[in-house]
Amino acid sequence: MATKPVPATEAEYTKAQEVGDTSVQRVEVPIPGVTEPVIQFFKVEYVDDLTGKPEEGTETVQLRVPVEKEEEVTETDDGEPLRNRDGTDKITVRKYIGYENLEVDLGPTSFAKLERALAPFVTAARPAAAPGGSTGGPGARKTGKGAPNPDLAEWNRRVRDWLNNSPKTPVKKNEDVPPKGRIKAVWEAAYIEAHPEDPKPGTLA
Repeated sequence: MATKPVPATEAEYTKAQEVGDTSVQRVEVPIPGVTEPVIQFFKVEYVDDLTGKPEEGTETVQLRVPVEKEEEVTETDDGEPLRNRDGTDKITVRKYIGYENLEVDLGPTSFAKLERALAPFVTAARPAAAPGGSTGGPGARKTGKGAPNPDLAEWNRRVRDWLNNSPKTPVKKNEDVPPKGRIKAVWEAAYIEAHPEDPKPGTLA
């Protein structure tokens, strides 16, 4: 937490000691050539990061902030290598929503501003399990040369099941739904339109 020392008096120091307040400190400053050190008193005040000013009641607030990120993808959602038409390795870039863990020191006034700004999102949100230490980045969501994303693989399975069994799909008579590999974007879009409650996990529209 950011702090700012401000001058205090000996009386303030004595009063703080009586009530167990450690925010007022006594410091002895030795000066060359002087027998007795100079005694100084100062009070530690906590600074609001938003205003840059000390404010009583300032506390550290932890935030988990969603941010748009990109990652290189070398495998399909099912773990199959991506290939160009000539058989060489293919690398694509996928956008996803990642998360950053931050903290900020806020006084009561700034905290109230944060609450007001988040209010419409909190009202529309629903309870969720704790992230379990995941930062939401590529390391937690491997779609490159590591393990495939299990949520995305399961979503692809639902899409294929819909494409193969529903009478109203964009699949043409001369087309086959591949059991593995990437699903056509137009098919994914049709599934999402028919199932708005089941969006593609981990990707941006």
